[in-house]
Amino acid sequence: HGELPSRQPHPRRTASCLWPSSRAHALQRQPPRAVASCGSQLNTPSRANGGFDDLRGAHHVACIVVPHTKPHPRPRRSVSCLWPSSRLLVLQRLPPRAAIPCGRRLGTLSKAYTPQQVLKLCAHLHEAFTRKDRERFLELTEPLLQHIHLLRPTELAMVLNHLAHLRLRGSALWQNVSEALPGVFVDPDGRALAVAANAYARVMLRHDGALAAIARWARLLAARQVLDGRECALLANGYSKLRLRDDELMELLATRVMEIAPQLGKIDIANIVNAYARLAFPNTQLFAVLRTPILDNMGRFREQHFASIAHGFGRLRERDEVVLERMAGELWRQCDGGRPVAAVFLPSIVHAYAVKLGFVPPDLVRVVEFSLPRVVAQMEGRDLVLTVPSLPLLSGLVPTEDFRRHVFGHCLSALDSLTGFAVVSFLETAARLHHLSDEFWEPALRHCVASIERESWPPRRLASLALAIVEGRNALAGGAPPPFSESAFQAVMSTVAEASLHALEGFELRPLADLATAFAHAGVSDERLNDGLARRAHELLCASTEAEAYSEACREAHDESRLRSALVALGAREPVHD
Repeated sequence: HGELPSRQPHPRRTASCLWPSSRAHALQRQPPRAVASCGSQLNTPSRANGGFDDLRGAHHVACIVVPHTKPHPRPRRSVSCLWPSSRLLVLQRLPPRAAIPCGRRLGTLSKAYTPQQVLKLCAHLHEAFTRKDRERFLELTEPLLQHIHLLRPTELAMVLNHLAHLRLRGSALWQNVSEALPGVFVDPDGRALAVAANAYARVMLRHDGALAAIARWARLLAARQVLDGRECALLANGYSKLRLRDDELMELLATRVMEIAPQLGKIDIANIVNAYARLAFPNTQLFAVLRTPILDNMGRFREQHFASIAHGFGRLRERDEVVLERMAGELWRQCDGGRPVAAVFLPSIVHAYAVKLGFVPPDLVRVVEFSLPRVVAQMEGRDLVLTVPSLPLLSGLVPTEDFRRHVFGHCLSALDSLTGFAVVSFLETAARLHHLSDEFWEPALRHCVASIERESWPPRRLASLALAIVEGRNALAGGAPPPFSESAFQAVMSTVAEASLHALEGFELRPLADLATAFAHAGVSDERLNDGLARRAHELLCASTEAEAYSEACREAHDESRLRSALVALGAREPVHD
């Protein structure tokens, strides 16, 4: 009698056929007492041939009797092929006590891949992927879907990875694969889970059933402490990119990461930091533990890793000055070698340091002075919005004429693709950096006038625009001419005044104070606007019901003082408490 093997290579791919032996043989992974008579030697099939389709020496089976009392433990890849024999027929997934009479031959299979050739099918899929042969890969998806329930978790993860990298996002194909995933992913390893999660994130596809199954197994493996650093990083990064917040999973992954922190590589660190930032999932203990591997890998990081780490620290307000200063030093070392920080990475770095964290080491200022004029032309609208308004916050920045010409020249070319708030922020930055070129200001003001006439601007944007224009005029020194003509100035101020009258009820205390201050400093008096400003100020400051609310929550003494001073300067009546 044959002996059942003590452990199979994988419980998913089992055979329900008979292996020939001299007297009897035991079914692989079948319940005890499954025996059959035959008359040949046992020849173990070779998996290199794709399964059981190249066996030698198999002859006859007189009868097979398979009694059992409980179902087979999910045979993943059962065998329904014909061994080279004249009278052997093995049925796939035999029912209880099924008997197969001798004397029948299995005909030639019509399909290109039989269930026993799934390994060969996976090899062919991988070969098509490595050759980037999309047409061949798509052809192979038909037998793949037919036999998908026979795949191992690692093989299905490979398929998902290849689909993602080849950008094959056909809804039907991904839907079928995703629906099969929960049934195939039984006892998967961490690598299969990580690769699958990363594949869904790569194509930004959310399938609730598949991703829930991956998360369920990931929580289990994380709790068992068997995930490695790369697997934790890919899982966290994948779910964060899909904006799927699983608090239990993220907590378990953080615990596991802290246990294996010294083993983390540079890519793992960057992905983990960025993942928790995307989900706005603060974990001070995790970031404290990550300090050591970050410092240890400092010389190995590239600029994309610095950008991810800076963004993560900024988003979660983790102001670790030791880490931040070391990163700025490494970036300056790169610039000092003649290579500027790339346009795709510089914006997130500058915004995180200057705006989110309020920490500006000298090396960061030098990085911006060197890199920005060289790469600004490659920046898109969002990159400019993150970078340019942050410049006044960089203490010690020396914006040379060449620096300002490159930066604001590109801002001007991008105005049509930007929102009104972005345009106003560029004007404010130009005034604060003393960029008083009419080549920038005149077209920018005309753009603002056209935008206000085309769409209704909110009160805060109108007030900011008026202040920016006045600040630009006041930035002049030595009697230099203003950076815009008087006609352009009057046009934009009158447009702002008219739009503000229509939106006056929406002004709160601060934008109202900004607007009044701007018109007072500009020396522009509009009687209708003055009356409207005084009326709205009275409503905000003096009405009994609103005064109580503002005194507790909204009113700031500085804004109120500015508003009252501006109204006096405009000749409007100052609000008096009832």
